[in-house]
This record gives sequence, structure tokens and C-alpha cells, in this order.
Amino acid sequence: DAVRSEPFAQASAPVAPTRRTRAREITALDPGVWFYRPFPAPDFALRGFDGKEYSLAGLAGRPAVVCFWASWAPPSLNAIRDLSKQQQALTAAGASVLAVAVDAAADEPKVKAAAAGVTLPVMMAGDEMAGTYNVLHRYLFDRREDLGLPTAFLIDRTGEIVRVYKAPISASQIVHDIAQIDVPEAARLTRAVPFPGTFLGSLGERSYFQY
Repeated sequence: DAVRSEPFAQASAPVAPTRRTRAREITALDPGVWFYRPFPAPDFALRGFDGKEYSLAGLAGRPAVVCFWASWAPPSLNAIRDLSKQQQALTAAGASVLAVAVDAAADEPKVKAAAAGVTLPVMMAGDEMAGTYNVLHRYLFDRREDLGLPTAFLIDRTGEIVRVYKAPISASQIVHDIAQIDVPEAARLTRAVPFPGTFLGSLGERSYFQY
């Protein structure tokens, strides 16, 4: 057979997104991740700077927000201050909020100074709890990323993690989400995927081996 060649067709120039499209895409970005299958949150018991002891078991029966932060991470300072400003709304929504600092024990004075004016219960995580939740975070997500700061866990009344938030953390968004914790299974699946569509595959089971 005869061999012939043809030049590549000239590609048409891509259409640049309009300003309205860009705005819509940016607005749609959500720093929170809903879980289709909630995951049990490791229990802990920590003493707050107010002298009281706080534990996850002690918060059972109502939703909780546990926010990990550090005095040396400016975005996390913004997160706990915003949560503090919205504490009344969070309480009205039925949630308890804890601000857990992962700073070294020797830096406790820095943590107290950074948390000045914050009305939330503030406490130091300690190496054990910080390490536990770092391992938890690594295996909740496929990319095995360490716990970033800030990171907030929304925990339901049974002690299971239903949503994880990254910076920028919006307290008003969390207030809205607390009312959305208990939804039917189909709704949990719809909100857990990043885009609309028909789910045709079978849902995989979560491996608990690493825990």
C-alpha cells in the first residue's frame, strides 16, 4: 500500500474563561471534606488553660469541633479567633469547640499569649495526642499528608468524624454544617463526591489496618 503523510490539524485557540466563570469557580471551592463513612475519633483527655479537664468522651451526646492549631502558624491563629467570635452561634447549634495547640510543651507561654482574648477552651495537645491525630489524618486521605495547621474535625454526637476542614476555616460554615450532620445515606454519598453525577462503581471498604 502507498504511504502518505498529513500535517497535524491546526488546533483552535482555547476559549478563555470569563470573569464570571472564574468567580463562580472560586466561590465553589470548599476547604471542608465530608466523609461518606464517618470514622471514630480517638478519645483524649486534656487539661485546659482554664484548669478544667476536657475529653471527647465527656462531649458525647452532642457534636464537637476540635481545631488543631499552633502559635507559630498565622492561619491557625485566624481560625481559633474566628471560632471564638462565633462561639455563641456554635453553642446555639449544639456544638462544643476545643482549640488544641500542638506547640512544644516548652512553648506553653507563647501559646497562652497567642490565645489571649480567645474564649474557647484552649489546651496543649502533647506529643501523644498530636502524633495520634497526625497518623489518623495521614490514613483518612489517600495522599498520606501530615496534619496541616489549622485543621478542624467536625465530630458527631456518637464520637465519629464526619467532616474535616482546612485553612481558611470558616466558623459560619461549620455552624451551617452542624445542622447537616444527620442526613440519609444517599445524601451522604452525594455531598462526599466533588462533583455531581451518577455513581456506577461499588463503594470500597475503609481499611482499619493502619489504626
